[in-house]
Amino acid sequence: MNFYKTIEANTDQMVSDISTLIKYKSIQGEAEDGMPYGKGMDDALNCVLDLAEKMGFRTKKLDGYCGYAEYGESDTYIGIFSHVDVNDEDDNEWKYDPYGGIVDQGRIYGSSAVDKGALIAVLYALKAVKESKCSLKRKVRLIIGTDNRRYFSDMDVYMKHENPPIAGFSVDGHFPVTYAEKALGMFEFEKKIVQDGEEYIEYMHGGKVDNLVPGYCSAKLVTQRKTDILKKMEVYIAESRHDINAKLLDDGVMLEAFGKEKHCASIEKGINSIAIMLDFLRYIQFGSKDLREVVEFLCDKIGFDIYGERMGIGYEDELTGKTALNLGTLAFEDGTLTIRIDCRFPITANYYQAIEVINSTFEKEGFQINESSYWPPTYLPKNHFLIEALLKSYREVTGDDSEPVSGTSASYSKVMANIAAFGAHYPGEGITWEQIDESLEIDTLIKTTKIYANAIYRLCTEI
Repeated sequence: MNFYKTIEANTDQMVSDISTLIKYKSIQGEAEDGMPYGKGMDDALNCVLDLAEKMGFRTKKLDGYCGYAEYGESDTYIGIFSHVDVNDEDDNEWKYDPYGGIVDQGRIYGSSAVDKGALIAVLYALKAVKESKCSLKRKVRLIIGTDNRRYFSDMDVYMKHENPPIAGFSVDGHFPVTYAEKALGMFEFEKKIVQDGEEYIEYMHGGKVDNLVPGYCSAKLVTQRKTDILKKMEVYIAESRHDINAKLLDDGVMLEAFGKEKHCASIEKGINSIAIMLDFLRYIQFGSKDLREVVEFLCDKIGFDIYGERMGIGYEDELTGKTALNLGTLAFEDGTLTIRIDCRFPITANYYQAIEVINSTFEKEGFQINESSYWPPTYLPKNHFLIEALLKSYREVTGDDSEPVSGTSASYSKVMANIAAFGAHYPGEGITWEQIDESLEIDTLIKTTKIYANAIYRLCTEI
């Protein structure tokens, strides 16, 4: 089928549509009438559905949580899953406006450029299949969600309205195809901390969201021993090689810890700024007995340990590797400490038991459990018909014989049967999800679109 020429002819329009979609600040906001995650999210969802309708696809919106575009006629369908939700970015950290959709030197820059690019890519892949007028045995449906980064509530709503697909793929994973994903747990713990009046933390903040290794943490210390803290910081930096800075204030010290922000999918490449801050506070033995005990607990049970070994949940298997434990956010104000943790367990691990261990560990230390959410692992054997079909599509376009991979990320395969994460990251690439100055190469975009067109045709004719 002559999909590829059609895709290449649409390159400029694809780039323009991705740039437009990036400009919608589709972060989860306050609910409005018919817009459960706010106007920015709703505008982004409408943008994609309007574009699909102009291409001649049937579209439907489901309670503002998700929508879909479909092509073909049959009682069953192949499902392709994507999303428009993004994280809130700090404009000051980016060279390019994260919501500007800037095109520069063959790349499109912006928040979630890879995922939003994959969404537009698969829409144009479907357009190419449609315009080829080839005969399909199955209907194909592109489902666009709004809660991929948090709780998959969009798919709960979808399943209340629609039957599930017989098979399909999600465009927020890895090529050549992801056959296994770790189980996912998200936690929030809170504790009141009694502080002294003479030396205390006025506030401390670190991290953006729980699935990112935090790159920055700050704290204001009210104290009379400013000179002593500065001297100890010099020794600490020399011994630990961690990046921490102090600014003298009239009533104390402002501390800033700098780490290396990375997605949890590549947690081993990150440096946790919250861990640095807590480690230094322990080093200088700052504050009240209650505060020192909590700092000691967090350093002892998590600290710089990214594999859960100190917590007693350091599982590992050959398929998906080690547990990944991330202390993602910390907020301490008005005597209340709140932390959020993202934890990903190997597919053979007893993640129910691990979750109990995490919760009980914090409860014993006097923390209140505000959230304990989890999703099971995903696993499809490498010889599963879906994995084989997607792998063939990837290899036919790229000529790359790479084998299926396991992943740490969390795609819609977590909540939908017979779905595999399929692109848009390529073998050997660093993870760019949710990174500062995230970008998508236009040449890669075209290749991805061709892979998706090939996969759509194969799944709708061979399954």
